[in-house]
Amino acid sequence: MITVISPMWPTKDQPNFGVFVKRVVGQLNNRGVVVTRVVSIKGRGHGLTKIYKHTVFSISAIFYVLFDRSEIVYVHAPNYLFGIVFCFAKFVGKKVVVNFHGNDLLPSSSLQSYVYHVNKFFYRHVDSIVVPSNYFKKEIKKKLPEFKRSIFISASGGVDFNLFKPKTVNDHVVRVAYVGRVDKGKGWDDYCFLCESCQGVGNVLFYVIGSGIDFDLMKNRLSSFDNVKFLGMLSQEILASTLGIIDIVVFPSKLPESLGLSAIEALASGCKVVAYDNAAIPEYVSNTNGYLVKFGDKESLSDSLKSAIKGLKSEVGIPYNIRATVSEYDSNKVADRLAFHLQEVANEKN
Repeated sequence: MITVISPMWPTKDQPNFGVFVKRVVGQLNNRGVVVTRVVSIKGRGHGLTKIYKHTVFSISAIFYVLFDRSEIVYVHAPNYLFGIVFCFAKFVGKKVVVNFHGNDLLPSSSLQSYVYHVNKFFYRHVDSIVVPSNYFKKEIKKKLPEFKRSIFISASGGVDFNLFKPKTVNDHVVRVAYVGRVDKGKGWDDYCFLCESCQGVGNVLFYVIGSGIDFDLMKNRLSSFDNVKFLGMLSQEILASTLGIIDIVVFPSKLPESLGLSAIEALASGCKVVAYDNAAIPEYVSNTNGYLVKFGDKESLSDSLKSAIKGLKSEVGIPYNIRATVSEYDSNKVADRLAFHLQEVANEKN
């Protein structure tokens, strides 16, 4: 039995905030690994609302670590509270598993860096570390070389292959999409360059799926193009339906992506992926299902997209071949492996 602690959980207004944690909890319950309690922060908050949410989260986490009838405390995206949670969990004889997802391991701000260094002592003594990719496993080994217990790779709940799948559209239009947050470092400006440089290369529609701090900047830059459509944030169901008719997804992120689940969802939907050779991306993007481009080289990114657009005319049956390249990310396989691993951790002697 497991107590899950996560500072992220989706809400109706913020459906993608920690959606992978919610997915993992459901998968574990479906496989007989009982999650007795989820302590989470539902949605982002600001000002007094944020203070209130974090206060309730902190008190609840400590209470349920002490009194919930679980064997394992499974902490996602560990934050300022992790050291306290770890100490109380060990005080009552529970195992602790920590699941890193991004900035919790590779901080992007001074505050995140401070929290990481405060928690580093406790990370060395957890019972297992879960990471979303081999790239992050290597980072763990570099940052915590003294950690000798299991480092388990689990792809953030994986991709629902029953939901994300190719569809056939015979209208001779090539559909290209950017999928993700429109924030600094995500490469939205390079996607804008592609929209500008690929005008006139066939009958192409460009889509932007997502939102973020820089959304208005992106929209203003591309406002003069009639073949660019902004769809905003989509639910998983609508996203899957949309990706099913997309031909190519561009993933131009320059951040140290721990996985890049949206790119894997695109591949599962039969889309070719054009991406920078960066972080975890080469683990699933190759010349068999897309194009890996020298990091930060937007001219090569543009050339690769043009090649992908032109190449679609001569390719038959490619979407299902692309889908097969990421079969190991099928959510059922990912969930089975994680459930088995957590059962192993529970059965280990202290």
